[in-house]
Amino acid sequence: MRDCRLTMKVGVVVAYWMEYGLSYVDGGRSQLRWRFPVAFQILPLIVLVSAIWFFPESPRWLMKAGHEDQARYVLGRLRGTEGEDAVEAEAEFQEIKVVAEEQLNNTTPTSYWALITGRGSGKLHLGRRTQLVIWLQIIQEWVGIAGVTICKYRVPP
Repeated sequence: MRDCRLTMKVGVVVAYWMEYGLSYVDGGRSQLRWRFPVAFQILPLIVLVSAIWFFPESPRWLMKAGHEDQARYVLGRLRGTEGEDAVEAEAEFQEIKVVAEEQLNNTTPTSYWALITGRGSGKLHLGRRTQLVIWLQIIQEWVGIAGVTICKYRVPP
């Protein structure tokens, strides 16, 4: 959670300084003032999309796909392979294995659509919980500095 707030603050600082610097281009009347910041956001996206191909698959997905050895290897790389770390990694591996076996034997639909609509979840009300989490995230984004930075131009002085 801390890292997310830090990256958001760094992003706000970069955006403000970029806006300040571009306000001097052509007396602030240039289209570059708004076009460049929009295009500048693509750079981190390109880095992420390029790097994502080198990320390992999730141990849970590997286990569901039947690649137990690879799942154990990835967990070892993530958690550690010596001492107490190895014990924790093995315990997590066994936990993932049990859950994956339960999911394979379960007839309840596990698609995203079933999660959003809540079909087949019974008394768990997964659809309602999912909608609640989505709306809580939206509301959380609109409070604090995010709401101020987005609405600062729309509120009259």
